[in-house]
Amino acid sequence: MSFFSKFKNAFSSSEPVAKTMDEKTFDKTSDKKLVQTIFEHLLDRIPGDLTTEYEIVTSWTKPQQAIYISSCLEGEIGDGGFLQFYQNSYGKFHALAPELLEFMGANTFANVCRKANALYNKEQNNILAYKNGTLAFDKHAVENLFDTLNDQFNSLYKSEDMEATKIRFIRANKRAFLN
Repeated sequence: MSFFSKFKNAFSSSEPVAKTMDEKTFDKTSDKKLVQTIFEHLLDRIPGDLTTEYEIVTSWTKPQQAIYISSCLEGEIGDGGFLQFYQNSYGKFHALAPELLEFMGANTFANVCRKANALYNKEQNNILAYKNGTLAFDKHAVENLFDTLNDQFNSLYKSEDMEATKIRFIRANKRAFLN
């Protein structure tokens, strides 16, 4: 099973998702299931091999991009931190993430993401060498590079409800999510 298939299975609910998101389906989707349902609709629009993922996602509306990229970012940080986000395929969206988080109203998450991006840009050569197994110095330095920022990002959940932010954002941008 490919990484994308595993990811898709991990982030998909066990309940089948309606093939279309019309106004009636949108309106009857509970807040509890809204973010997951919208994310799954977006995820279903991406081919399993990910070769055109970036082109597809960046062709979507800004609200669609915001939900997809923020959900991928949260999933990666929750699973393995910023380093995992940058190393996996979703890292290609790192430059877009802060602006899209801000667009949704998640400003403090956006600020931490900007700091992580600055660190990533500064240490990119070492991170790539670590990923390729050619790192010339202590690999633990790279593995722990984002620890403080991971902690900052994760601690925001104590004071901010990202799920509620996404729900308000999706409801306010309903037309962007209908097909």
